[in-house]
Amino acid sequence: MSVVVNGDSSGSSKAMQHQSQTLDHHEREKSLQLKQNTSTRKNLLFLAKIAERAQRYDDMKYYIKEVVLLDANLNDEERNMLAVSYKNALSKRRISWKLIQKMKTARLEEKKQKQLQLQQHQAQGEEQESMEKVSNKYYCVPYDYSIMTVKFQTARLEEKKQKQLQLQQHQAQGEEQESMDDDNKSESQSIEDLGLDHLGDTVKVEIETTCHELISLMQNHLLTHSTSIGNDRATVFYSKTTGDYFRYLTELDPMATNTENGKKASFYYEKALALAENALKPSDPIRLGLVLNMSVFFYEVMKKPDKACLLANHAHDNAISELDKSLPLPQTQKETSLILDLLRNNLELWTSTEN
Repeated sequence: MSVVVNGDSSGSSKAMQHQSQTLDHHEREKSLQLKQNTSTRKNLLFLAKIAERAQRYDDMKYYIKEVVLLDANLNDEERNMLAVSYKNALSKRRISWKLIQKMKTARLEEKKQKQLQLQQHQAQGEEQESMEKVSNKYYCVPYDYSIMTVKFQTARLEEKKQKQLQLQQHQAQGEEQESMDDDNKSESQSIEDLGLDHLGDTVKVEIETTCHELISLMQNHLLTHSTSIGNDRATVFYSKTTGDYFRYLTELDPMATNTENGKKASFYYEKALALAENALKPSDPIRLGLVLNMSVFFYEVMKKPDKACLLANHAHDNAISELDKSLPLPQTQKETSLILDLLRNNLELWTSTEN
């Protein structure tokens, strides 16, 4: 009996030993993978900083994106690098888009002016033709019984007809030449219009791609992680940034207030503000930056100037009051003062415009 028990005990011991070795193997692999990821993460952050110095923001955002995919737990510096990379990669394209829209608007106005001038010329020509018909209708050879006088007046009438015919031929030639010139101009304008449309479409796709890329990182990685660990400061920052990039997408749509992107931008801004008012001080740069961008959204996109001014003014006064009671860190105070200046400038501009 004891032999059987001892045999079972030996088999169980071997199984436990094997299981322990398997667990140790998995732990070593996991530890090795973690070390490799840590090394890779450091290298990616180093490359991102080099790209920032060289102002290669498309490269910088690529490296930061890879960092996020490895580990969504970003510190303050890494969050700022993320914001800087995408903002600068997008800013030049947003400027290009606005300039292209201005050029297209200017060309449209030019076409309207030319069309108006053409209509005026046509009206003047019709009026002149009508006057000539009336003149010819009432023109006749004066009554005179002298044969010589009749011949002379007939010759004068014939001469006038010849001159009128020559004038019509010259006008026809001139109109033909003008028509050819208009055709050449039209062809040139058509090429320019096509070029503007093509360039505008290219820039639009680049803007949409960049915005959707960052929004995906926020929704699927950063916001999910910060919410799960209860990092309210990071959650406010990520929600604000998501709202910003939905706002940039609305700039591509002339009916921005009615788009899904406009509604999503408003949702993420409201969500960030509700959390910021409970978790962050009124003078916190992240909270003030949120209000700054949110008020611009309501003023420029949603066309709600009263709400924009109320939001900005409330945040400005609360921050000033809180600063008078406390002594923030020098760096925080510098950021806060900068954002407060921007809020004041916007309020002055908006209120003077409304007045």
